[in-house]
Amino acid sequence: MNPKQKAELVNALLACPTMGNRHMRDAVVDDLPDDIKNNISRNSADRVDVANIVKRCLNYADGIKELIEIVRIYEGDSIPMQKVDETIANIYCLHIVSDELRAGVFSKASRVTLSRDELIKLYRASLPPGFSVRDEAETLWSVLDHLWDIPRQPNNRFPVFEFVERLAFHTINQDVASELRSMTGQMAPYLNLQQADINRIRARIEAEATPTQMSPPYLLVEVSPDPNNRNRDKEKLFSVYISFWKHRNDTRYLHTDETPRPIKSIPPLLEQILTAFANDFPEEMPDLTIEFFLPRELISCEVDQWVKQDVFLGEIKLGADHRVVVRSWERATNPTLQGYWLKKWRQFQTLAKIASAQNMVRICNRRTHEPRRLYNDLIGSEHTICLGLTFMPTDHPSEGRLLSEILRAGMPIALWPRPCDDVSRYTRGIRAKIRALVSSENLSDLPRLIQAERQQAIDSTHPGNYLTLLWDDPYRLPLKLNPKSNTRLQTP
Repeated sequence: MNPKQKAELVNALLACPTMGNRHMRDAVVDDLPDDIKNNISRNSADRVDVANIVKRCLNYADGIKELIEIVRIYEGDSIPMQKVDETIANIYCLHIVSDELRAGVFSKASRVTLSRDELIKLYRASLPPGFSVRDEAETLWSVLDHLWDIPRQPNNRFPVFEFVERLAFHTINQDVASELRSMTGQMAPYLNLQQADINRIRARIEAEATPTQMSPPYLLVEVSPDPNNRNRDKEKLFSVYISFWKHRNDTRYLHTDETPRPIKSIPPLLEQILTAFANDFPEEMPDLTIEFFLPRELISCEVDQWVKQDVFLGEIKLGADHRVVVRSWERATNPTLQGYWLKKWRQFQTLAKIASAQNMVRICNRRTHEPRRLYNDLIGSEHTICLGLTFMPTDHPSEGRLLSEILRAGMPIALWPRPCDDVSRYTRGIRAKIRALVSSENLSDLPRLIQAERQQAIDSTHPGNYLTLLWDDPYRLPLKLNPKSNTRLQTP
């Protein structure tokens, strides 16, 4: 107990008639254990006398507890006594909760089946900053004994209360969980905790127990068409913006030059950005995902086959070194196209937790791909999140429209092949590969599986060289398309 806390306790005790009156105070002292009362240096000044009583009680493990309980016998539930309890609550949790209630907490907690490692994990989670694990705290009783001694923390947090709530949350026996929460409910008035405080504690414990989805870093490459692209006699030009996205509150531009440029100039520009990025963020490179926001005319561009220089290998393909996916530039910039897209992605987030990939995937063969019919089917099917196209959707004018209908229907995930020179060898394996990839057990693994295929694509006819993966997360957007700026998308 620091000097300030000691002074607060002395003031609270002096406000009690029992301690403010010398004769009554003598009666309280006389009821203390002999080894405490016989060593108190008494004083004629009330404040000094009470301070000396508190000082002596602090030298004994249960001294303050003994003092408070004796004062309570004389004071009952008086308002000054309630103030003493509140003051003690700000200093010690132990001494304001009765022995009977503490014993009840231990009894109920003992019914929770925990390994030593699990016990220590919950113990550590309940310790506030600055408090170390006690070497002897290896049993439930020793853990509780330590936590009872820790005073109230900022934001009205009691470590022992949170520990018991953690036990209730983690036990699979719901009867025991209910009994433990009943015990914390009995503790709450002593600790001056309201129901709103308890709800916040429980929400925090539930949040910390939920596995955190660690977001890998992303390089977002926006390729927007120049308005003059309408002129077919000229080489088409595009503006390029490149940003680094780690989470929705940590996005920064790495390249913002709006000068229109031909598509062939983008790979060397991207290589420069990646080199600078590697110098600034070397620890982020192994997990970096590159997402290309492409206009419809470039949606099947072989961006994963673009190369960068490697010290050891000379040239290495982007899709082999990083997870590379494409996204729809039109959909990210046009709010009228975002309704079904948002709905489908939210369904994917829900279904991915309870359903296998097969229940979310539709395989499209050439003979069943009439664009408008497919669009109607997709918007009417809540569970269809991913499309696997077993043909090349850019080798015929009507199939170019097919991709437009897929995007308009809000499909967030799709996989399709690109043309290959040796079509006969290529076709034999690509259909089976597409089916196998989109039917994997966990659809969330698809970007990783596609990267693995690209890494294995040594032979020129290997399917991994010709796969385009649409992976379009509406909640991950560059700065100028961010939901906090000028788009209607709302982050969850």
